[in-house]
Amino acid sequence: MYVTELELLAGNAVRQFNVTINGVIWTKAPYKPVYLSTDAMYNGDRPYRGITRYNFSLNAAGSSTLPPILNAAEAFSVISTADL
Repeated sequence: MYVTELELLAGNAVRQFNVTINGVIWTKAPYKPVYLSTDAMYNGDRPYRGITRYNFSLNAAGSSTLPPILNAAEAFSVISTADL
């Protein structure tokens, strides 16, 4: 997922959110996008195997005054080429 804050926020405005996959919190702490600085969020810990459907949710953190923002997303699956 690619995220950047495109709005210069007012002094008291806060945008922070958590990402969940299939109802399990994926982000270690609420994510706070930085103004005009692109960041990529990805799973570097472990693959999700044996799951046929993925539900991603972006949920505003308790201290957030603004909704979550997502600029782009991509997903891929590794396919074995051993038998080709």
